Amino acid sequence: MNNYIYVLLISAILKLFFISPCLMQANNVFEAFSQQDEAAYINAFSTLIKDSYSAPLPQDLVTTCKNQNQATMATVKSITTSMLSSDLQIFCGTETICTIPAGFTVTMNSNLNVAGLVLSGSLVWNDVSQSSSDQWLCAGYIAVNGGQFDMNLTSKQGYIYIKNNGLKHPTIQTRAFGSYNAGKIHVSGRSLARTWSLLADRATYGMSSISLLHKPEDMGWKVGDRIVIAPTMPSSRGDAEDYTIGGFEANNTIKLLNKGGTSIGVISSFFESKTVYTGENMSALMQAEVINLSRNIIITGDDFQHVNCVNDAAGGKPSDSIQADHCSCWQGINRDQCTLGLHTVAIGPGSVLSLQYTRIEKCGQRGILGKYCVHLHLISKCSDCKIIGNAFEYGHQRGTTIHGTHLATIENNVYNDIRGAIIYVEDGNEMYNRIFYNVGICPWSKSGEKRGCTIPGTDNDQSDTTLNQAGLWGLSFTSYAIGNRFANNFNGMLYQEQGFGSGRGHLSGLECLSFQQIGRLEGNTFHGCGRFGTYVLASVFPKKTDRSVDKNGLPTLSTCQEWTASGEDNGLPATFMHNIDYDNVFVGQYNAGDLQYRFHTSINNNNLIYWKETKNFQDGCSSHIADSFYDSGNLALPGGHGAFILENMIFNNRVHFESSHHCQIGVTGGS
Repeated sequence: MNNYIYVLLISAILKLFFISPCLMQANNVFEAFSQQDEAAYINAFSTLIKDSYSAPLPQDLVTTCKNQNQATMATVKSITTSMLSSDLQIFCGTETICTIPAGFTVTMNSNLNVAGLVLSGSLVWNDVSQSSSDQWLCAGYIAVNGGQFDMNLTSKQGYIYIKNNGLKHPTIQTRAFGSYNAGKIHVSGRSLARTWSLLADRATYGMSSISLLHKPEDMGWKVGDRIVIAPTMPSSRGDAEDYTIGGFEANNTIKLLNKGGTSIGVISSFFESKTVYTGENMSALMQAEVINLSRNIIITGDDFQHVNCVNDAAGGKPSDSIQADHCSCWQGINRDQCTLGLHTVAIGPGSVLSLQYTRIEKCGQRGILGKYCVHLHLISKCSDCKIIGNAFEYGHQRGTTIHGTHLATIENNVYNDIRGAIIYVEDGNEMYNRIFYNVGICPWSKSGEKRGCTIPGTDNDQSDTTLNQAGLWGLSFTSYAIGNRFANNFNGMLYQEQGFGSGRGHLSGLECLSFQQIGRLEGNTFHGCGRFGTYVLASVFPKKTDRSVDKNGLPTLSTCQEWTASGEDNGLPATFMHNIDYDNVFVGQYNAGDLQYRFHTSINNNNLIYWKETKNFQDGCSSHIADSFYDSGNLALPGGHGAFILENMIFNNRVHFESSHHCQIGVTGGS
């Protein structure tokens, strides 16, 4: 009897201390947002943003501009001579749309608060013109109409504040900072030698300092800067942690303060840092990213606002032109509202958007087409479009979007708390854009109360929702993606042909995405993804076509052929090189040929490689995977037409092979 009572007592204790927490955890698992989940998103909005961060502002800016100055009947005034911003403030006042005609220049020597600003002339703002340590420009929109906006601060603090005053510009629309009609925006802050580093040692519970791979002072980091440590949990299960730099010590050590900088910061989780030798002259840096999110130029604005939609699509899908103009109801995805922050954009050939070493926050307009933190829109060639060294944070509808634009540079940016795709390549014709050394962190667990970085109600459920939210999402494969790191997203990168095979939007029917040339994908790291790290979907067999930048990335469709006129294989082989995938669920693609993985590191993924169907290489002899390191997981290998070749491989720990693993399985299984 005593033994029986003892067993009952132990059972009760186990239930109290172990089973109840498990039940509580199960009850607190949240579903990430699907396209139809707008109501859940709106209802949970205060929870979603409660830990989102926006930079502190000067008190006079808050008092003057924040949630102020609703302009119902703004007048328009145009200057007739160049002037200082202090004189322009007197001339225009706060309720006027100020127009600067061609040939005239405004020099920013003081704060400026107007209803709207239209530049066909020039605005100049630099350390010499700025008379105080911090200065701001506040407007409902800043429209650079063929003119030039030049801002360059290296030693002073500047703010561009886009207020929610109800004004709508006919081209760039609401809450916007944009250029059109060959207008040019150049904003450049204090440069940093590096915008991100890696943990040199593990950071564990209770620590109040971290050690980095690089010396913080040499990178240009300062006491008081905001930093975020990326999660290192597998399968989108981690949460980032954010701190303020409290000081520097020996061995690249940062002393941590809490988020607000008011007390000692204490690590409350576990962040991995290890280096794995993967072959001759090869190592995998499996270390948490640490990003710096402080800049001396801040593009910010009023808080996000939910607005009701206009029912002008008769219950169907609104046209792209309607969706880009305003919040339009879309019954098929349950869109009844849109969520508006600020957006920046360059529109059309000749226009330029160059943002360097700035901070962009509270950005994106969920549900309104084309309104993102940064949008390069149908510019065609734009080698002057340089999005470099910026900090993007607190965005609701993508980070940086490249749309119908070639030769742009997206480099050394850091992204945190951006909902939807972080970097988005839109229609399929984009060519030779340089996506270099960016870090994109989803700071929220996918099954936690923040639902990862998913967002409903956009124009593309594949890139933004629980279907396939991605760090890098591309409909065009002909870009250079080199040295990037994406952590804790649902997919690390996704080159997607499935569903868009002939192009997207106004290019629908003009592309052959399955046959596109593949650009360089080299030296990238994808980790902690709830689905794929590297992901190519679904049928990708690159061929020789006549696509070119001069043809706006569009092929002559008759050149999209599997075979040459003489009957030879028309393949155009490509290689993914030196990429690292770890702690993901999948790595790989569905159907792909003439695609090689070389010097690939795949560690602790459920599927170290996942490949449904392939073919022999165009040259008749190349390997599908070569000189690579695979550790702890499954190789789900393809069937198809031809041999599948693995050459000079290292397999470590327990590795399992499946041959022709997807034959006659599911809707995508071949015969």
